[in-house]
Amino acid sequence: MKALRPAFVVGIAAAALLLTTLAVATHAQQGTPKESPSKLPEDPDTGLFVTLCHNCHDTGQVLSRRRTMTEWEDIIIKMIEKGLKSEDKDLETVFAYLNRNYGKVFINRAPAAELIAVLTIPQKEADAIVSYRKAGGSFTDFESLKKVPGLDMKKLEDKRDAIAY
Repeated sequence: MKALRPAFVVGIAAAALLLTTLAVATHAQQGTPKESPSKLPEDPDTGLFVTLCHNCHDTGQVLSRRRTMTEWEDIIIKMIEKGLKSEDKDLETVFAYLNRNYGKVFINRAPAAELIAVLTIPQKEADAIVSYRKAGGSFTDFESLKKVPGLDMKKLEDKRDAIAY
């Protein structure tokens, strides 16, 4: 029997390894359940979010960290570029949903409209934050927000993890 060349044997082994890796990865991907939509917040727009996003994405991965309005906008634009078909009003609704439930706001530089969208506070409170920081300087931590007159601190406490400094 003729001896096989080493390069041929290595090539066969590499191909077998590649096929095995692809088979395992495909099986693992198919067997990975998506996060249950029941773990999502009680929000009137959760259903639309699930309809547009959950079928293609693991919501646990998508929502694993808070993002700024710009980051959420970039993600939605990428999805449109990849073929997401939806009405503009539905995309705007999902954008608002993502910001109010998974948004992040830099309290020391965000305009009032962004504070409203992410922290779900009224215009009056957002304006108070902007006015206070213009007059008194940057906020250093959550406690420093307590100095702003008229803020509903309980509501802000619920959104504490959405605030960056």
